Amino acid sequence: MSSRITLMSQACASHWSYNLGPKLYTVSFYSDAEKNLMYCHVPKAGCTFWGRIFSFLTRPGDMSQMKIGSPFDIDRVKLHNGPLRPAGQPEWNLAKNEIRENTVKFFFVRDPYARLWSVYLDKYYLPDFWNRLEISRNLCLLNITFPEFLAFAVTSSDGHMFPAAVVCNPCEFRPQYIGKVETFFRDSKFILDKGRMGSLLDNYSFTNYTELELKSIISNYFWYYTEFKLSQCFTEKDLCRRMWRVFQSNGHIRSTLGFPENLPVYNEETFLDHVLQTVRSQGMSRAEASKQRRQYLVDAYKNVSRAHILAIKERFKPDFEMFDYDKHPPA
Repeated sequence: MSSRITLMSQACASHWSYNLGPKLYTVSFYSDAEKNLMYCHVPKAGCTFWGRIFSFLTRPGDMSQMKIGSPFDIDRVKLHNGPLRPAGQPEWNLAKNEIRENTVKFFFVRDPYARLWSVYLDKYYLPDFWNRLEISRNLCLLNITFPEFLAFAVTSSDGHMFPAAVVCNPCEFRPQYIGKVETFFRDSKFILDKGRMGSLLDNYSFTNYTELELKSIISNYFWYYTEFKLSQCFTEKDLCRRMWRVFQSNGHIRSTLGFPENLPVYNEETFLDHVLQTVRSQGMSRAEASKQRRQYLVDAYKNVSRAHILAIKERFKPDFEMFDYDKHPPA
């Protein structure tokens, strides 16, 4: 943590303070005045995890009413699209008025190449952003490739494709801690311990996390399928096939296991049951999952043109420099 803050401070003392400007582009700040914590939200850098934490802390009445005993019992749809959004402010000019002398400020960053790959998988390969009009006026973005996504992403005004240093300008936000997705659990535990809330992670393990993510993602995308009437685009079986591939890319299901072609029906319950049975009977260790994730990431960038790589290097230059990430694509 100390070396990260030192690197950030050195960058802010040089040209980055001027180049980034005073504005923070984040969609929200989460804060808990009682715990003296403030979190700047960087999309695709652990924000669902921290959204659950802050929702649990700042909405005790809702937690009691819904009988939610852990942050990780909070439904992803209710968190992002419903009544359980955590308390906070939508912009910096409002959020900074809540800062006190003892407020601990932090945010999380992620390797830009991995973050872009994650945005593609979760938002465009899976039908999260299909109802948006940034790429096409056609709801059914069935065949968009990763290179096609990158051509759009490097000029997009969406915060999911902004550098973390632009979303949460550290020269203005001045965090005490910078967490990294690459060391996510360790960093999260460290920050929560500082706020005397480390006990929230007492029952949180790699296995629990994996099953939580699988349940949450499957529920989330079946909700999207119904909410946005995606039956006009593909079948529920096709949706399950896409989720299966994403689970493999994310290191949840072994790459050698083929998609289950003969389930009696393809709905949320039957698909979730099959996925959980697969993970429990043929699961991977943390090291195996990490190695498989890395291989999918490397393979994804093999087909990306030099022009797109140069565009990524230029757009995410502040992240590469301020947070010590390798500017070369994964290989």
